[in-house]
Amino acid sequence: MTDEPLPQLLFSSSPRSTWLWAPDLDAARQVRAHLDTGGHFWRSAERARQKLPLVTDVEIGVTALEACLSLADLGYTFAWHNDVPGIDRNGWPDTLPGMPAPRPPIRDSPARCTRRQLHAHSSVATPARRCSAADTH
Repeated sequence: MTDEPLPQLLFSSSPRSTWLWAPDLDAARQVRAHLDTGGHFWRSAERARQKLPLVTDVEIGVTALEACLSLADLGYTFAWHNDVPGIDRNGWPDTLPGMPAPRPPIRDSPARCTRRQLHAHSSVATPARRCSAADTH
């Protein structure tokens, strides 16, 4: 047995699932075996009815958190998957080993119009636009 570090897993999530992306099939099998040993829920991931053999779905919420923390305790590290937009890279995954520090919230962004205010600025043929300092509501 070697003391090689465990592979980095890429993390992505949606309201219905949390996916851990392994770099290869052996790593995916190893992740699933570790989850089985720890008694954690997981299932094979699918997209458009196609199996994703490198991706393990660990559910959502506390179930996903416990599975990820268990893998972190074993030495796995994590990084955001490229499919996750920067604005969605927050929450408990930030605490997993390897994850970059969370970005501070943007405070100086221009105010956005409410749907009603956008309607006042636009017509059916004109796309909605942001409010400007000159706009009064």
